[in-house]
Amino acid sequence: MSIKIRKWILSLLAIGFFAYPFNAFACEAALTMSKISNFASRGVLGSESTYIQRVYSGENMSFSTVVLPEGNIFNKASTIKNTAKSMISTVVARTKNFRPEVKLLNDDLLPRVDSRLAFLSYVEYGDVGQINLEASSVIQIGNCWAILRFTALAKASKDEALNQFASLIRATKI
Repeated sequence: MSIKIRKWILSLLAIGFFAYPFNAFACEAALTMSKISNFASRGVLGSESTYIQRVYSGENMSFSTVVLPEGNIFNKASTIKNTAKSMISTVVARTKNFRPEVKLLNDDLLPRVDSRLAFLSYVEYGDVGQINLEASSVIQIGNCWAILRFTALAKASKDEALNQFASLIRATKI
């Protein structure tokens, strides 16, 4: 190979290497707005060094995708534990006198909701006809993963809220 061609190839490789951001995220996760009606994007939180959270809301519900920087390896047990703590904290702050119970959707049912689901957990509270739900899940493709958070207030049933969360999960592009 001639020296000119080698230099040209090396310069392309160097440009490609330096054009790649060093704090790159393992993936992106965002709601495909054309697939969901009555939801609006509310903004992006976080920073490249900690996490990127995209927030959406509509019809007494909120939904967010959280992506951690590249290098954060998905650990199912610790992610379930951390998201459960967050859901419990949210519910206790709203209800004051309620001891929430975190429930996990059976692993056999996950692929029926979405083949990318690693887990789905939720807390149900409120009165009949005024059900509130906090839910968390992780979708994953290979090493790319994102935490999904969902809140539904004053829904007719737990199933109504979980079905809406399932629709949002399926409409999330990763």
